[in-house]
Amino acid sequence: MEFPLSRTVAGRFEYLPETGSTNDVLVEHATTDAAGWPDLSVVVTDNQTRGRGRLGRTWLAPTGKSLAISVLLRPGSSPAPNPPVPVESARSAGRSRPERTVSAEEGAGEHLGGGIPVEQFGWFPLLAGAAMTLAVRDVVGEPVPRDGAAPEPAAAHGDPGAAHAHDAAAAPAPAAHAPEAPDPDGAHDAAAAHDAAAAHDPAAGGAHDPAAAGAHAPAAPAHAPAAPAPAAAAPAAATPAAGTAPDEQPRHEVTLKWPNDVLIDGYKVSGILCELLPGGGVVIGAGLNVSLDEHDLPTLTSTSLLLVTGASPDPDAVLAGYLTHLRRLYDRFRAAAGDPVASGLHQQVVALCGTLGSAVRVELPGGDDLVGTAVRLDEDGRLVVRDQADDQLQAVAAGDVTHLRY
Repeated sequence: MEFPLSRTVAGRFEYLPETGSTNDVLVEHATTDAAGWPDLSVVVTDNQTRGRGRLGRTWLAPTGKSLAISVLLRPGSSPAPNPPVPVESARSAGRSRPERTVSAEEGAGEHLGGGIPVEQFGWFPLLAGAAMTLAVRDVVGEPVPRDGAAPEPAAAHGDPGAAHAHDAAAAPAPAAHAPEAPDPDGAHDAAAAHDAAAAHDPAAGGAHDPAAAGAHAPAAPAHAPAAPAPAAAAPAAATPAAGTAPDEQPRHEVTLKWPNDVLIDGYKVSGILCELLPGGGVVIGAGLNVSLDEHDLPTLTSTSLLLVTGASPDPDAVLAGYLTHLRRLYDRFRAAAGDPVASGLHQQVVALCGTLGSAVRVELPGGDDLVGTAVRLDEDGRLVVRDQADDQLQAVAAGDVTHLRY
């Protein structure tokens, strides 16, 4: 595959017919040949064989039906002795009580070139998730009149600067609190989607993995909500949804599930996982389910662009869209010295995040569960949850989130 559109957006572009993990490949290149792999270098494959996600999850995906994408960001360089680690480690783990916001003085810590403090690197998974959400919206589109008339531009695709950074109400309503893919993180998985959430790893599997499909898909965790009927995972593009005008195709809701999954009508289509590099860079892995059919899906809470739209999208166009949105958000974030509010990144994520306003269960790194309502995103990118047990606010930096339905 040539990917002519995507090559014009990348600093360097390499397509691999097959690889174990695109993240592993890009990390190796970035650390052994820094001069040859500049900012916004990309490695992509549609056949990832050893995708991995958060918490060591591994996934498989049918060849040619998903994309495993890794992007190198070099906001600056500063020697670091440690090996690559998940970007989540850049921010404090778990939850804090009471809620606390990092001050400007505290945030002035270590800068890795480009004026971005390492403390702000926790925003990269959200930045990538926002970019993928916008790219998927571009594919799924707004309702299109069946006479072929072009739809009016959607405000959600722009920078929601008017939305207050901490106003949970600014976020779109969640997809009926639809369940998420059991593994929030697989992302890369081909689906990253799929399940993995892990996203990226592209490994993450999925996406790599996507698929993991069926036989390879892990059983849904016991704490996850009951999976919806399989038929719901593949909405027919030509079937009008309830409340949809007869002359319009159904409207699909594409949202970001904190911190790193992209959902279509509550079903996972992509996931993100980032890794820090010893030299101060970041590798962003993403998995996207492109043309998996219902037999390829790794879980009942996964979907693909094919299943939603009824047509096989051009992988190059989809990838170029993701890279274009990613580059735009990244350039603004870097120009604002890593300030998520000044750059508009905070507002953008809030506007796209379907987790805000939802009843959630958060599985924390230590194994505890936090159940409550996600009320807002703080300036560190943490999810602020009102604990249903004591009505106190908890700021969560890392955890697997399940959208609950009652």
